[in-house]
Amino acid sequence: MREADEGARSTLLAKLAQRFQFVTADDAESTDLRKRYAFARGAAGSAGACAAFASVALKQGVSRCVSVVIGNGLDTHFSGSLDHAKLLQPGIAALAALIDDLATSDAPEELQKIGGRTWLDHTTIVAFSEFARTPLFNTHGGRDHHLASSCLLAGAGIAGNRVVGETGAAGMGSCRYDFQAGHLVPEGGDAIGPEHIRATLLASAGLPTEAAGIHAPPIRELLAGGA
Repeated sequence: MREADEGARSTLLAKLAQRFQFVTADDAESTDLRKRYAFARGAAGSAGACAAFASVALKQGVSRCVSVVIGNGLDTHFSGSLDHAKLLQPGIAALAALIDDLATSDAPEELQKIGGRTWLDHTTIVAFSEFARTPLFNTHGGRDHHLASSCLLAGAGIAGNRVVGETGAAGMGSCRYDFQAGHLVPEGGDAIGPEHIRATLLASAGLPTEAAGIHAPPIRELLAGGA
């Protein structure tokens, strides 16, 4: 209890909230940040503001791990795919702004000494949804929930510009993947799941997966240098 009290007092004395005044502040730095992430002054709940929050939290040393929601209201059961694409766009743009921000911002000297000049060289980004959308239209012209999904990995330890896995033409289910051979197989293998993404993230940081209780293999094709 004493340790928790000391931690809470230290957090309050640090006045961390002042570091996130960029949503409403009028100084040049806050204005530039809102422009970079394309959100209006005071729009704290927008996708751009949430992505900017993640950037500030990392670069200001508030947290080494940040989780934000940059896409909401995506249930399109009763509308067509064009509506869904429009709903997705702000989140995609915010993610692109975050990656660009980290890729063009110099990391502190102590991080540069261990390798990598920019913040993106020391940050791994995972973008995902809690469920996917079926490629098929329902009777209302909308899309329902689907088991097969995808996620995006970028940044430190990740080999970019690669796609691993796919869905089949029949039933749009996940195809089987051979983790040893590193390619899709017509039979055998396994479906790529969340446990493989967790293993890949740990492996990208050079950490053993078994220590975290994960017994699934990482997706080595996604690791920088194929490590």
